[in-house]
Amino acid sequence: MVKFFGALGAAAVLVTGAVAIPTGASASGVLQATIPVTPSTVIKSVTISPTSVTFGESPGTCTQDQSTTTKLQFPNGVCTAPKVTVTDNGSGTNEQISVNGADAVPSDMGTNWALTSNTSPGSNEYRVSNGGAALTTTATCDSDFTQCASVSPNSSQAETLTLTGPTSSTDQSTSFSTQVTWTAS
Repeated sequence: MVKFFGALGAAAVLVTGAVAIPTGASASGVLQATIPVTPSTVIKSVTISPTSVTFGESPGTCTQDQSTTTKLQFPNGVCTAPKVTVTDNGSGTNEQISVNGADAVPSDMGTNWALTSNTSPGSNEYRVSNGGAALTTTATCDSDFTQCASVSPNSSQAETLTLTGPTSSTDQSTSFSTQVTWTAS
């Protein structure tokens, strides 16, 4: 019900059950709205355990001419490292797990051994493989994962690294070090 009051009719309105609003004024109400969003940034994560190994260290071994030892021998001795577990810790989306190696650096910082994919490395060259696939310095899909381009979150893979040494080394260091890098993308 609306009532007008004489000369005030143009200036004020009385509405039963509502608040009177002067002419020219406005009123507002606020609505709180939630918008669910799938984040465009997902967490990509991979962990390696253990974070350090020594080729030939038990349960890994080194072999040359039918003998087993804990040290690499020339020419082209072969050593394995203890198993490494690679785990995809991503945040809910499948990821690609890639792996790459690096040159081996001698303890005296002398002549490096170049990483090669040749099955019989030459002088100052060496080969590292995981599951048979030779590593290179360029990251490639880790073939130890069945679907390396689509690894499910929380998937793990135990990997064995195998090293084939050079035919000879011009550096006489008693140890070399290298890095193997896994990347989630």
